[in-house]
Amino acid sequence: MSSNIAKTPQVIVFFGFVVLAVVIIAVSIGFLQPMNKSDTREKILISNLKNEKIPAKISEIPPNKSYHFAYPSSYDISKSENSHQMFILIRVPKELGGDKDDISSFRAYSAVALESGCLMKHWPHEGRNTVIQEPCHNGVYRVQDGLLIGIELLYKHLFNALPYLELSADEQGYIYAEPPIWELDKNGVVGIGRNVSEELYRKTAIAELNDYLTNSGKPLDIPLQLKDGSILTPGKTNHDFVYKNTRDIRIYHHLEILYCNCSAPTDTSMLDEAWLLDDELLYVEGFYPPSGEYQYYSVTFFRDGYQIKFLSSGRSFEELLTHVLDNFYENKNYSMLKKA
Repeated sequence: MSSNIAKTPQVIVFFGFVVLAVVIIAVSIGFLQPMNKSDTREKILISNLKNEKIPAKISEIPPNKSYHFAYPSSYDISKSENSHQMFILIRVPKELGGDKDDISSFRAYSAVALESGCLMKHWPHEGRNTVIQEPCHNGVYRVQDGLLIGIELLYKHLFNALPYLELSADEQGYIYAEPPIWELDKNGVVGIGRNVSEELYRKTAIAELNDYLTNSGKPLDIPLQLKDGSILTPGKTNHDFVYKNTRDIRIYHHLEILYCNCSAPTDTSMLDEAWLLDDELLYVEGFYPPSGEYQYYSVTFFRDGYQIKFLSSGRSFEELLTHVLDNFYENKNYSMLKKA
């Protein structure tokens, strides 16, 4: 009896801390959200070269152009305490449909990165203009839908995207933000993200892959799902992909496809490890990341004019080769490999 009585204050203190933590988190999230107390849409105001606030208009913003703006517009986003009220208005590049003179050419996302809380911008330079880049941890988001892509996606159990504002326009072409619902399954939560479906990521990766193969002019059979359950998701380019495992975020697979209209090299003397599967060459490279915590191996092979590189973490040399054979070859196993 005495031991139970002795533990009672500890239990009370413990639950007190839990309740306090929940309250603090809830209040913090509440304060971080853009305050939306109106049920009416709001005209988006951007800054001109004289730093004057002017209404955003479709006809006055060319493709591949972006502006930071405050939502709601009553906030001063030059003040750090209002950073979570900062959004990015983007007219997407022409190759993504930005040449259409209607509201479908525009997107508006929170400027707060999901990984670090750093403020982001959209760069118009070729090679960078189809994504929004986070400056602190190099997180990358697609311009057309705000999806988090690349390696950073692997460290999340859910599929994530930037919070957004739905846009509309009046008869004169002025751009408005529709009233959002700041919930994970709606417009999202600033600084935390927006839940999107696994199916959306899958369809996006398939579209990226098909686009690259079509432009290359040759078909290629690539598994959309590995035998360990990892699914193909988009990477930072249209020939760069990540296999995401939703059950275990420690599993890392990276796939790079490059059309070179070439075949495997005949001189294997400069390769780390060269192996033959029948008459096909596979070569393996191993390296340590800067942390030195895990060793990574990659396997490169050639098929139908493409160079295919598959990288995985946390697997031994033999495990990786076995994994590649299981997923990219039919009826092949590790015992069939011979040293080149």
